[in-house]
Amino acid sequence: MHLTDTLCKKIQRPAKGNKISYDDEVAGLGLRTTVGGAKAFVLNFRRRSDGRERRLTIGQFPAWSVAQARAEAKRLRVAVDLGGDPLDEAKKLRGEPTLAEVAERDMHEYLQPRLRPSTVANYRRQLSADILAALGKAKIGSNSDQDIADLHKTICARGSTIAANRVVTTLSGILTRAIDRGERTEPNPVHQFVQAKETDQRAPPRPLFCHATRPRACSPRSMPSVIVKPLTLCASC
Repeated sequence: MHLTDTLCKKIQRPAKGNKISYDDEVAGLGLRTTVGGAKAFVLNFRRRSDGRERRLTIGQFPAWSVAQARAEAKRLRVAVDLGGDPLDEAKKLRGEPTLAEVAERDMHEYLQPRLRPSTVANYRRQLSADILAALGKAKIGSNSDQDIADLHKTICARGSTIAANRVVTTLSGILTRAIDRGERTEPNPVHQFVQAKETDQRAPPRPLFCHATRPRACSPRSMPSVIVKPLTLCASC
């Protein structure tokens, strides 16, 4: 049967239990219809490790179209061919804590015992305003370097690269400690993300002994600092 959105709408509910109408384009993909009239796309596959047959629910119809279900089924098929078990992975993901839950634990167990209350309050405001608002509902293991890049870009768009870098640094600490506690596997996605350079609006200091300036005479008061600190030459010298 070649599934289409129109055909899926016309499929009648069974007299009892449920029935699956399989697609002829993607092996194992089907539309499951229950006696109550609920419809959902499912994927049947065999696990390569032991040949055991498995069934994974992809999503409800019509929230998922046939085209979307086919695309997801093809992606899952690739994982199966590589020896994976998408059903086990989905179960593990449901059991993972969210970033918001991990951040709250990190706040109580790590930050509060080590930092002043005012600093903790600043961290909490930063978490609520930026990190949790964007990523709080995501499972701790699902955050990627692209998520970090998007978060950084959003904060930079408000006009503060410095604030964006600080938020990403805070998130990096949370994820690193989550890895240490076994709540997430490596790598830390922040480590895969190169932070933008903080923008300094002040004029750069004039380099010592540049051809554009003449060296000043050293006074007795300034002599110790000159002796202790090595000279820094500008790139044009």
